[in-house]
Amino acid sequence: MESQPVKPELVSLFPNPAADLFHITYLLPFEKNSAFIRIFDSMGNLLREENITNGFGILELNAVQFESGLYYYALEVNGNKVASDKFSIIH
Repeated sequence: MESQPVKPELVSLFPNPAADLFHITYLLPFEKNSAFIRIFDSMGNLLREENITNGFGILELNAVQFESGLYYYALEVNGNKVASDKFSIIH
């Protein structure tokens, strides 16, 4: 049986809402050139960009670097946004 190719995806962000440390889990295909998780504020301004490399991973971030509010995160693979979602920070 031939294995199915891995589809890139954002698996989860937890906890949501976040007050201190939060985690973004993701799944990447092994045949990628580049992959990033990007965090945007509610106005669409890029606040953070993290280069990610392995197939399944967990990115840990600290919520204290962000003000309370609504944010968006996106997974970009090989120059294409393949998934996005929103999350909240509360202090």
